[in-house]
Amino acid sequence: MGYLMPLFIVMQYFICWGCGGRATTPKEYKYVDTVNIEIYKKAISEITDSVKNRITLKENPYYQSENDSSTIVLIDTILYRPTLDKIAFIVITQNSNNKLLEKGKKNESHYDAHCFIGICKNNKIVQFAWVSAFSLSNYRDKYSASNDIRSYYFTELTSGINKEGKSPFKYNFDDVRFWEGPIWKKYF
Repeated sequence: MGYLMPLFIVMQYFICWGCGGRATTPKEYKYVDTVNIEIYKKAISEITDSVKNRITLKENPYYQSENDSSTIVLIDTILYRPTLDKIAFIVITQNSNNKLLEKGKKNESHYDAHCFIGICKNNKIVQFAWVSAFSLSNYRDKYSASNDIRSYYFTELTSGINKEGKSPFKYNFDDVRFWEGPIWKKYF
């Protein structure tokens, strides 16, 4: 599968992510998708509803006034742990430029991107959290927002260093060791 596939279901794409030489995950630890497409379809609906609810309640990261009932929610990427008990996903939201502080044209849009991780039981997300390490705002198109947020979480997440000189995340999202990494203790 290639780069320009629909943003809504992106699965096998990650097998070749980093073909441009930017990936830091060793080849033997690269994520390979094994999840049935029906599970993804169900997750898209569930995630969309949950994000819309966060927008309504003004919960992080959707506290800005521009996020409202007219915000369009696009599910960009979904990754499941092979045992289906953990999930990571990227959401892109689309809003009219007219909602910006410096009003833009009503028929033009901007895009924001955020990443989340969650705990699943019986193929249902029972808890999820916004990963606040990196988010994007005010992108002109969804493809650039998608590219940049994926680049960060799949090739650069481990590059951040804490006071002890270590990465608080330890593994990028495209690393199979990510599912047991320290990010889960940080958020759950």
